[in-house]
Formats: sequence, C-alpha cells, structure tokens
Amino acid sequence: MNTTQDIDLRTKAKLSEVLFGDAPLSLSAMFIIAILVFVILREYMNHEYISYWLGGMLFVTVARAVITSLHWKKKKASPESQPWKYTYLLLLYLTAALWGVLIYIPQTSIATWLPSFIAFVIAGVSAGALLTLSSMLTASVPYLTIMILPFSISFAVDGSLSHLIMAMLLVFYLISLIRISFKINRMLVKAIHTELESDDMLVLLKKVKKNAENKFRQYKEEINKFDITLQMRNAYFEHTHEMICIIDSDGEIKQINPSLLEFIGLEYIDAIGKSFFDYVLTEDLQELNDKIKSAFIDDMNFRVLVHIRMANGNYQQCQFTATFAGGLYYCYLHNLDETSLP
Repeated sequence: MNTTQDIDLRTKAKLSEVLFGDAPLSLSAMFIIAILVFVILREYMNHEYISYWLGGMLFVTVARAVITSLHWKKKKASPESQPWKYTYLLLLYLTAALWGVLIYIPQTSIATWLPSFIAFVIAGVSAGALLTLSSMLTASVPYLTIMILPFSISFAVDGSLSHLIMAMLLVFYLISLIRISFKINRMLVKAIHTELESDDMLVLLKKVKKNAENKFRQYKEEINKFDITLQMRNAYFEHTHEMICIIDSDGEIKQINPSLLEFIGLEYIDAIGKSFFDYVLTEDLQELNDKIKSAFIDDMNFRVLVHIRMANGNYQQCQFTATFAGGLYYCYLHNLDETSLP
C-alpha cells in the first residue's frame, strides 16, 4: 500500500472518529429538544401519534448511544471500526425522518403558530446537525435532506402563495446548508491530511534520528576500539624488545622504536630522516634493495637476512621482515645470534 492510499484510509477512519466523537453531545441535545417539543405539542397534536414519535426518538437515541459505545470500545480511529459507521448512518437517517414527519402528525386543536414553531425547531436542529455531521457527507447531506424536504413539501401542497414561497425558502435553506456542509468537510479533510502527513514526517524524523544515534554510537564504539588498539600498538611499539622501524623505498626512516634506536646507537631526533641502509652491511644491500623493489611492484611481504651495524660499530646478523602498505615498509628486525662481525 502506498503512502497516499494509507493516508486516505486513515483520513476516513479519522472522519469516522470525529463523527462518533461528536455523538454524545449531539444525542443529549437532540433528545432534550425532542422532549421539550413533545411537552409543547402534545396539547395540539394527536396524543397517541406524538407519543409514538417521542418513543421513536428515544429508540434511535439509545441505539445510536449503544453503537457509539461499541465504536469506542472496539478501537478509535481505525479502519476496522468502519463497519459500525453504516449502522450508525441508518439510525441517523431514521432520526432525520422522525423530525421530517413531525409536521404531518394530525392536529387536535387549531394553532396557527404551530407550523412556524416546527419550522423554528427544524432550523435549529438542522444547524446543529450541520456542525456535528459534516465530517461525513454521507451523514450530513441525507440527514438534512430527509429532515427539511418533507417540511418544504408540506408547505408546497397547501396551495397558498405564502406557503409556496415558504417551501421555496426552505429548499434554498437546505441547499445553503448542504453547500456549507461540503465546505466544512473539505476543510476538515484537508486539516486531517495535514495532521497525518505531519505525524508521518515526525515518525520518519524520529526513525532517522534513532538510526543516526545508533550509527553515531557504533562509530563511537569503533573509534574507542581503534583508540584502544592504537594505544596498545603504541605501547607495544615503545616497550617491546623487538626492533621496529618504518621506511620508504629509499630507506629513509619515517618512524623507529626505542629498541632499534638503542641497537644502532642513535637518538630519535637524529634517526628520523636518516637512511636505514647506512646501518646495513654493504654486502647485504643489493639483496635487500632487490626485495624492497619486488615488494613495491608485487605488493607483498618479504623476509631476508642482513647484518646491522650496532652502536659499538660491530655488525650483527638479523632477520629483516617487512610488510609493504600505503607506500611504506613496516620492518621488524630480530637478533639471530650474538656473533658480531668486526
């Protein structure tokens, strides 16, 4: 599922959440209004029919309350909660129909103000419905239509000009409410889209941050390991009895450890930059140079026996082992015996 489809699905779930979220207040207000209307109209309308009407209102109110409770217990703002929406919508349409048929309940006594009163009630209830149901056009548009249109028809069939004009005004009022409902719905959908995209971006940024922190932690651990290794290498380089030096292809000493300095009788500052070949017996130089050139060409390690001049001027045979890397030779010298050549 791509991101757009995912956001669309989550937006629908959010809209369903808004619809159910507004339900408790809407249900309470609607039933209170229904009771007040019943109290006023029972003296002017057929008592049996108006009682049935109130009973119907009580039934749909309780049913909608149960559906709302099931919705929140199941899971908020999830696509799985969508099936509850359709049952709820049917109950909404039934509620609107009950308001719509109110004008058709037979009167038992004449009251000229009665249609105006019912029109006032319908206008107020429809305005409230516009605010609480616009999260879903499948809820708000049918609800407003089923509620207002029957009342408009009742005026139109009366035949008088004033009632016909009233019917037309009610139709215009209905159209205005539907237009406003569409606008509210578009704004709400846009706001939810923006919120979800922001949430997704925040989640992504948190993941990026977490990955960066993990990478940094791993890098830091590697640096620490490298530092430990470097310290161990330096400690070995400084304190080992092995004689170690780093030279280039011309034999220039780039680095040298204390053991080798002591062996050839030099201070560190004097050894750096000198040619290591100055301390090799002349007869061994040719073979050593050949090995160095071969290692440079073939990028290999080599081992050769050479005689190194000691601090006392004598030569001692050593095993010379070198590793070529990065344009330099990492050399290890090991004393083979105590025999010295004059």
